[in-house]
Amino acid sequence: MGYRLKKRRPVPGRWFFLCLALAVLWLGLSFGEREENGAGAAFGGAVFDGGAEQMDTVTLRRCETGREERLPLEEYVVGVVAAEMPASFEPEALKAQAVIARTYALAKLSSDSGEEGVLCDDPGHCQAFEDSEDLAASWGAAFEEKYRRITDAVSATEGMVLTYRGELARTYYHSTCGGETASAKEVWGEDIPYLRGVSCDWDRDAPRYRETVEIPLAEVIKVFGTASASVSAGAEGNAEVLPVVSGETESGRAAAVSCGGVSLSAADFRAALALNSTRFSWELDGETLRVTTFGFGHGVGLCQYGANGMAKEGKDFREILSHYYSGTELKKR
Repeated sequence: MGYRLKKRRPVPGRWFFLCLALAVLWLGLSFGEREENGAGAAFGGAVFDGGAEQMDTVTLRRCETGREERLPLEEYVVGVVAAEMPASFEPEALKAQAVIARTYALAKLSSDSGEEGVLCDDPGHCQAFEDSEDLAASWGAAFEEKYRRITDAVSATEGMVLTYRGELARTYYHSTCGGETASAKEVWGEDIPYLRGVSCDWDRDAPRYRETVEIPLAEVIKVFGTASASVSAGAEGNAEVLPVVSGETESGRAAAVSCGGVSLSAADFRAALALNSTRFSWELDGETLRVTTFGFGHGVGLCQYGANGMAKEGKDFREILSHYYSGTELKKR
């Protein structure tokens, strides 16, 4: 995908060379197909030497309209970085984001999770994306300066991807970790060597490093289903209906939350109440649960505000990537 074979009219008297070229082409395609099929069984299992990671263009589906468009890979990366990270961030943080955005897209396309070689602009499924028209409308007079910062970062890292033992890495990322990133195992149950929890003291200035919200207790209890919701909430004598954190992960996040005999994973509890993260604590105030969260996002991989903090201290994008994805290698496509 991304390459077109142009038919050429054979030159009289050169049939031998034409047949030889076709034979070489057939062998190359056969070997390439076997290698790709054997490597794309899981997201991130793409062998670095062939397949979608060699694409120069990608197909992007715009979820709002359903329209699909074909665009150069590097142009796609510009749109992702602009949509996923503030343009005001330090250049080295923007470069790190460009590398992981490129790697994430190619790894997804190289695996079975890529839908017929198509990416979308839904950050919950792929990555967010905004084209130059979208950005001009939202940035206004600051468009040229901000767009140049993004394109400079993408150009400086053109073709660079992260790999682990010869395969494209799964470069998950999030906004704010709240002091320590989470491992893939504690969030999704899969042990990935380079996605382990690491300390991060650089995101304390993030807007959502710490945030407190108030939620009616009755609304919280309803999350656990009718068995719990049928019990009156807020009465001092009904302590058994208050939600309780059951278990803590290695990074200090909640593992699960139970209430009225019903248990939910912390991730499901977070999603149901639209909380910033699974690193939370709470206190009861009458009929209201006051929930304080630390960080924003699932917590796995690169912490964007942490990356910006590292860049402010003089760390370059290579050091940033090495910190959040330990054991990976930066390579040129």
